[in-house]
Amino acid sequence: MNILKKLLSTLVIVVGVIFIAALLMPSRFTVERETLIKSEVAPVFEQVNRIENNEKWSAWKQLDPGMVITAGNINEGQGASYSWKGEKTGSGALVITNSIANERIDTEMTFEGEKEKAHGYWLFKKVSDGTLVTQGFKARTDSLLGRLQSIFIKMFLSKQFSKELTNIKNIVEKKE
Repeated sequence: MNILKKLLSTLVIVVGVIFIAALLMPSRFTVERETLIKSEVAPVFEQVNRIENNEKWSAWKQLDPGMVITAGNINEGQGASYSWKGEKTGSGALVITNSIANERIDTEMTFEGEKEKAHGYWLFKKVSDGTLVTQGFKARTDSLLGRLQSIFIKMFLSKQFSKELTNIKNIVEKKE
C-alpha cells in the first residue's frame, strides 16, 4: 500500500509540473530555419513565389506522396494559393498574402479543424556567397494541450523546413 501511495503521489506531482509548465508557456510560437544558396536571389525567390514549383521541393509532398494539391486561380505572387488533402498531412490551404520581389513572401495557412490561422514567411537576402534564405512559421494556440504540443510541432517543423531548404538549394544550384 505504501508503494501505491508513493506512485500516486509521484503521478500527481508529474501531472502538476506539466500543467504548470503548460500554463507558463507562451501561446504563440515561431519556427525558423535558414540556409545559404549559391545563387542570385531571383531564381531562389521564384522557386517559392511560383505555386507550381512547390511540389518539386515540398517536404510535405515527400512525407505524403498521395497528397492531392489543387492550385488556385493565381499561380504566382500575392493572391496565389493552393489547397491540399492527404492521408498523413490532413487538409488545408495556403495563400500568399504578400510578395515583395526578391525580398520577402508571407503566407497564411488554414488547417482543417483548427480555428486559428498560421502564418509563414520566407526572407531572401543577397550575401557575398549567394542568397541567405529564411523559412519561418508563426502560430498561436490557446489551449494547454496545444501549448505542450507546440514543443513537438516546433521540432517536426524544423526538420521539414530543413528538408525544404535543402531541396530548394539542390534545385537552384543544379541550374546554376
